[in-house]
Amino acid sequence: MGEHLPTSIILGVPAGRTIYVAGQGGKDRNGILASGFEAQVRRAFTNFAAVLSAAGAEPRHVAKITTFVVDHDQSKLGPLTEAVRELFGTALLGRIRTE
Repeated sequence: MGEHLPTSIILGVPAGRTIYVAGQGGKDRNGILASGFEAQVRRAFTNFAAVLSAAGAEPRHVAKITTFVVDHDQSKLGPLTEAVRELFGTALLGRIRTE
């Protein structure tokens, strides 16, 4: 999977028909961290979608996501929830958020 993907992400690891994706951060393909929480969240989900695409999968194939938020406060919940909705739509996937 993908030499063309950003170097700041950890690629998905296939295990049969399952792909484990981890380490999606808010950096672009040049390793530059997006400015601000909302931009970092959007970049992380863009990176996540790129890994799925490289593996031949789509967001509709995702069963569960776990997000880790540093310095969490309630103001971050809105942008995080919106980014999840943008990528996954109204799908009811399992979600875990931790600090």
